[in-house]
Amino acid sequence: MTMSASLSQPDDPVPTPAASLAMVIDDHSRWVGAWHCAVFYPDMAAWLEVREPESFPAWQAAIAGRAWAQQPVVERLADLHGTLHRMARFWVERARADGIRPSAHDYAALMARFEAFLLLVRRVERALAEAASGLDVLTGLRTRRGMVEEIIPTARIEDTFGFGAERGAPASLPAGPPPSWRPAAGRGPGRLEA
Repeated sequence: MTMSASLSQPDDPVPTPAASLAMVIDDHSRWVGAWHCAVFYPDMAAWLEVREPESFPAWQAAIAGRAWAQQPVVERLADLHGTLHRMARFWVERARADGIRPSAHDYAALMARFEAFLLLVRRVERALAEAASGLDVLTGLRTRRGMVEEIIPTARIEDTFGFGAERGAPASLPAGPPPSWRPAAGRGPGRLEA
């Protein structure tokens, strides 16, 4: 019986950068458990395979062509990932070869890298989700891009199903003012009656 520390497959399509980072968190949470077993219980080495989760390299490959992929935070994330897995491999090899476990100091250093990696993954995931939401982070208002991305699919649905064809207007827009809204005499157009 072989237990793999990866939940994802490299051939799986990556849905969005933010969604695939959730997979990175899941895979690394399972991986760290397998790492603990391999290092602190090396007699389990016969059935436990500790390998680097494939979700992070898949995420890196998926974002390679994007402009924001060269941001310092993404490079820091890759550095943390590399350091974490180098340290982890070292201790798995020592435990299997000589039965040597990390000291409290070495263990704390590895766990600090793991926590820093997960924290940074969550920050990048949150930033990507905010950017994809179509909302301006400072004002909370819709961005032009966000509105266009919402309007285009709506227009395609209306074209496909013929919504609004009777009146010549999209179904999401009313044909006229609501029944309770009438311009008041002498108050100018668009004013409600008192």
